[in-house]
Amino acid sequence: MSEMIDVACIGSACIDVIIGVSDVMRLQTFDQGFVKKYTAIEYSTKLNVEELHFVTGGSAANISVDLRYLNMKTAYIGKLGDDFLGHECIKDLEDNNVNIDSVFLDKSVATGLSVILLTPWGKDRSILSYKGANNLITPDELNDDIIKKSRALVWTSLTSKTATATIQRCIDLMKEKNAPIFAAPSMSILSKKLDSAIEFVKQSDVLSLNKEELTVLTGESNLEDAIQKVFSWNIKLIACTDGKNGSYVTDGTNIITAPIYKIDAKDTTGAGDAFMAGVIYSKLNNFSLVETTKFATAFSAFECMVLGVREGFPSKVEEIFQFIDNNELALKERTF
Repeated sequence: MSEMIDVACIGSACIDVIIGVSDVMRLQTFDQGFVKKYTAIEYSTKLNVEELHFVTGGSAANISVDLRYLNMKTAYIGKLGDDFLGHECIKDLEDNNVNIDSVFLDKSVATGLSVILLTPWGKDRSILSYKGANNLITPDELNDDIIKKSRALVWTSLTSKTATATIQRCIDLMKEKNAPIFAAPSMSILSKKLDSAIEFVKQSDVLSLNKEELTVLTGESNLEDAIQKVFSWNIKLIACTDGKNGSYVTDGTNIITAPIYKIDAKDTTGAGDAFMAGVIYSKLNNFSLVETTKFATAFSAFECMVLGVREGFPSKVEEIFQFIDNNELALKERTF
């Protein structure tokens, strides 16, 4: 492989099974400053599924494909089951011109699978996630040449000992050439391997996650305290999404508070990955803090306007800038 790569993405790839169901109940509690909402299914019942979709997903794979819509060359690093689902994931990556020179197949376990429940109470969703083969990747399998030819790295959640060691190997190789590292930890690694997640974040340059994930990562329920703690780890930029409340983007000196664009949201699945892709694109193109916030918010909005993951993006980057110019976003900027 001789062609340079803009971003190498290590983490999960899977098949998403999106299920629309209304025969469920909602429970709500208040815990550590957060309202916790639960989707409840009555014990020993059979529910009617009203809509069903099968799409490719997984955070690292999503980001690798999302960035292709932004004309960036990407590579996905990971392991899949040597089964029908795994081959479908690979075909999708190939169809999107994502480099797969560091993708491996394993016959011993199935490809990762996520079951996404869409309920009548809004566009947020609950996910049942099976990591499967994603967690079987080892540092010895890593194609070092992929990292050496990449301008930047983004890591997402893997949780096994060998998989986290592989993430660390990628980070080490990027550190050797002082290249930017983007962190996109989900609740998966935060709940199972918090110590590893913290160590990886401390070695990263940019962090993007949602407000609940930031609380778990730092142990701080107050947003500003949580952000201050992360900046004490030498992070250079933090992007924190907060669902329908918008986002916060800060470089430690200034903080931008942004609402969401006024759109007809069909599905928020993959919105966080799209937001991170927008942040990566902005950072690698030296956008200002305001420009970064607008671009990431807009790119994520396109994802939400269509059901499914990696859907709805325009074919030209210019269309995103046109969307930004034609749609108001009332940002608030202040000194942090």
